[in-house]
Amino acid sequence: MSNRFINISLQSALLLMGTSIVSNSFANDSAVQLLNKMHTSLHKLQYQGNLVYMKDGQVSNLSVDHSVVNGKEIEIVKGIDSPSHASGSASKKINNFSLGRIPKVTPALQKIYSFDLGAKSKVAGRSCQIVLARPKDRKRYLQKYCIDAKHSIVLKYTLIDQKHKTVEQFMFTSFKVLSANKKSQNIMAQISKSLIPVKAMTKGRKSNKEASWIFDSLPTGFKPISNHWVKNDKFNRKSKQLIVSDGMTSVSVFISKGTSKNGEPISSGALNIVSHKLLAYEVVLVGEVPKATLEDIFKALRKL
Repeated sequence: MSNRFINISLQSALLLMGTSIVSNSFANDSAVQLLNKMHTSLHKLQYQGNLVYMKDGQVSNLSVDHSVVNGKEIEIVKGIDSPSHASGSASKKINNFSLGRIPKVTPALQKIYSFDLGAKSKVAGRSCQIVLARPKDRKRYLQKYCIDAKHSIVLKYTLIDQKHKTVEQFMFTSFKVLSANKKSQNIMAQISKSLIPVKAMTKGRKSNKEASWIFDSLPTGFKPISNHWVKNDKFNRKSKQLIVSDGMTSVSVFISKGTSKNGEPISSGALNIVSHKLLAYEVVLVGEVPKATLEDIFKALRKL
């Protein structure tokens, strides 16, 4: 065997090894480590891309532009081929869409979800690793991520219900990470033009006559994280808003005086809404969890 052939063979082997190293760049990372790398990248990197967002059988084409300007995170989400919409740290999200909502995995979350590595895949021409967040009960949805091999950004996300049906999904069709000096110098001008102002919810003052509410027993993993009064200008009434969360998803419970008949449940993608009457109050529960979970949270609600 000639030395030339040996050299060529060695070069080929090294090339193959290099390819293997790239394609298995996640080999030493656990599912939890990958998800937390993703969480950091989503907030620290500057990136742009177009994606398809599917919800309720409807498809939206969106563009996402994420920047960090003077230490401040700015996310602009616009509809493509539709009236301009945008979002940022002080505005509502188009279709309630924001990559910044994806949480970090904590030890508490690992008690209620199993995190597993899946197969490798490709999205927008980029290699990505599938990671599954499987609920350990039927109180929440299964989440499926495909995380970019180079930058640890989520390229595809799917929310799946107990019947293995996709209730919500987004997928990048193009994606690129930009260095800070390549970002547009007029990014702040773009933001000032495109941000949609949000009318602040006003807090009411609590009096001794106003009822206090607690939860006797919430579904596993859920804990109260917020309790305050808000005013809904649209309906011109004040409501008590209680928020419970498992760290990955949250549920808002709105309580207001005045009774009405129990409303029919409403679904919008992963979002479910149920309403009930309780004593002299109307209770509305809103969250990206199964309806049965909302019902369990309602049953745990009690007035002191």
